Amino acid sequence: MAARVIEVADAVVAFLQASWVPVAPDLVERVYGAEFGLTVGYEPLLAGRRLMVYPATYEHPNLETRTIYRKEFVLKVCGVERYTGDEALPPKEWMDDRVEWFEKKVFLPLRNQNLVVLTSLIPSLENPATVDEVYDIAKYFENKTFWTTGTFSFQEFT
Repeated sequence: MAARVIEVADAVVAFLQASWVPVAPDLVERVYGAEFGLTVGYEPLLAGRRLMVYPATYEHPNLETRTIYRKEFVLKVCGVERYTGDEALPPKEWMDDRVEWFEKKVFLPLRNQNLVVLTSLIPSLENPATVDEVYDIAKYFENKTFWTTGTFSFQEFT
């Protein structure tokens, strides 16, 4: 059996695949590091839109009551897409569309308090989801790439 944080990450990948329904070359995957280039000259060069789910942290159980423990599992989700148009930089409308996509397809669904993962985990009330950076400005200018990250905490009571 895998570590619980890995099980949680895999369950979130499955949820995102089902809710977004990516079409190749778009992809949702659990990773420990990105294996692609952002500029010409690197192989393999990123194609399509990608969501990467990383296990981040987990806490030892905290006693909630005399008999109930709360466990917390934190994941990072990174959304990335390389701009392939002719403009020197991705246009505002292209970037706006990616920001909106991440909010609607990742952020809002993963912070929804009605979401249940692995039959017992729910989004954390104590540590609500955050978008850590709407876009990485360096990757925008240097690589013509949309790159965003969010942090998502899930808790379970046992």
